Amino acid sequence: MKLDAMISCDRYDDIEVLCVYHYPIRLDIEGELSVEGVALDTTRNTDGEECLLLQTSSGEQQIVLDHLIQIEVLVENPHLRKIQFQPSA
Repeated sequence: MKLDAMISCDRYDDIEVLCVYHYPIRLDIEGELSVEGVALDTTRNTDGEECLLLQTSSGEQQIVLDHLIQIEVLVENPHLRKIQFQPSA
């Protein structure tokens, strides 16, 4: 099992808000351009990595939290607009 990089508690709280309200979001991910979908839940993949479960146009995808660069919420809301993550060391 891979050791998880530390994501701040504030970032976890923000991700939970995205999932509770099922916000449509755009994720900027290390090594990829971006992925759009609806935030559903947090989960772990088969390697034990913490993930964001995203409903995309091609089905559900697990996005590893440690690979996130930025999340942008695609609708007006009173909670969040963008979430920035620290780059990996």
